[in-house]
Amino acid sequence: MKEYDGLLRLLDEKKQLLERFEEVSLRMLTCEDDDLEEGMEERGRLIERVDELEAQVRGFCDGAGEPVLLRALDPAASRGELPGWAAQFYDAARASDAVGLRLREANIQLHTRLEEVRERTLSLIRESNRGQGAQAAKYYGSMGARGGYPGSQLGKA
Repeated sequence: MKEYDGLLRLLDEKKQLLERFEEVSLRMLTCEDDDLEEGMEERGRLIERVDELEAQVRGFCDGAGEPVLLRALDPAASRGELPGWAAQFYDAARASDAVGLRLREANIQLHTRLEEVRERTLSLIRESNRGQGAQAAKYYGSMGARGGYPGSQLGKA
């Protein structure tokens, strides 16, 4: 149905964005730690665009006044309960859903990776805070806070 071609384009663009999101997520599993932030920023931009598309899809369906379209996009729907002309919308929505299911696993792995990087970073910070330079800085900092070094009049001016 020609009047609904716009909906198919929106659904296809959503699927492509989700596939790009998946690519970025999988790349982040093996990239250098320093590149993680760039990946997170790209994922954020992609999600914003997916959210915009979902709002456009809802608006399209609401404006079409065709409840069957909304039903076709519902993950709980059955293809067999839809009229034949709505099957293409069902299929397009399920294609995006399939990418979304794969993303769940990638996101779990990515979360684990980010936690490992966080723990390594915290460990490095703790280590550097225990080093001789850090100890000296703490000592000199505390001496300055008390008004100078023992026997010195410099801090009491």
